[in-house]
Amino acid sequence: MRQVISAVVVLGFSAVAGAGPFQDPLLAQAYDTGRMPELARLAATQDTPERLAAYGYALALPNDGRSLGLALEATERCIRQHPSAWICHWTHGHALGVKALRGGWMRGLSVLKPLRESLERAVALKPDSFDARSRLQQYFLLVPSVAGGGVDRARALENEPALTPSQQRLLKARVAAKEKRWDAAEAALDGLHRVGDRAFLNEVLDAWSLLLHHWLKSDAYAAARVRLQPLQRDLPELAWPAYALGRIEADAKNHEEALRHYVRASGLSGAAELPLDHRMGLSYEALGHLDAARRHLERFVQDPHATPNAMEDARKHLKQLGSS
Repeated sequence: MRQVISAVVVLGFSAVAGAGPFQDPLLAQAYDTGRMPELARLAATQDTPERLAAYGYALALPNDGRSLGLALEATERCIRQHPSAWICHWTHGHALGVKALRGGWMRGLSVLKPLRESLERAVALKPDSFDARSRLQQYFLLVPSVAGGGVDRARALENEPALTPSQQRLLKARVAAKEKRWDAAEAALDGLHRVGDRAFLNEVLDAWSLLLHHWLKSDAYAAARVRLQPLQRDLPELAWPAYALGRIEADAKNHEEALRHYVRASGLSGAAELPLDHRMGLSYEALGHLDAARRHLERFVQDPHATPNAMEDARKHLKQLGSS
């Protein structure tokens, strides 16, 4: 359940090449670069559909119950005041996903149906929105057919004339990954990081994370390095490629090299939404640098972006390290 919800949520990385969910350039820039406090500040000034949606999106944080409550209030008000605005339903689905992620298994089950209905309503109101289709596809791929998901439903979302070839390739890559057709997924993603704007790039990197998970699970470290090092070369300003290379090295027990990648990632765009303190804490612990491990893990458990599974793991390690 947590895997289902977290992948639907995560992620805020839903956007269209050359556009994105927010038309206001200031909102779009804050959203694209993951600067949620700035997005909330900019959005708090008006009750337009876009600003209410942006405000709700920015405040939907898994490790901050008060902020999440305000997010749900904002997205519900957005729907009441602007029932025909697709973006209100889209961002409400996002907030519901965070609520499920925070609330555990039973609450997650109760939220799945309204979450799906919100995303389906967003697609119905704006069929040409890649943002809405992308998020709904993630839901379908992670939820079994008996619960309203399934690969067939996910694949059907590719059939929209307004989608660009790049957008269709991204949707196809996700389906291929779900079906464990890893070569097809990789081929579909190849070169997509050079297409579109930052928001679309975030979607592409999120899809690469599916392949990263497969390579780590298969101990295919050399293959993972060969495929992800070009992303770091092409995208030196972004945190995710460096973070991904750190994950590879940590999994391969090369913790000093992993830390070099994590430190590099921490100063790059998009770092705030990555669990860098968690991963750095684990690597420092593995190297026997226990004070540094405690420092990073203690900072991580205060991170409003921290998900429940990662929080649980960090607290377990802190307990082993003798920290309160």
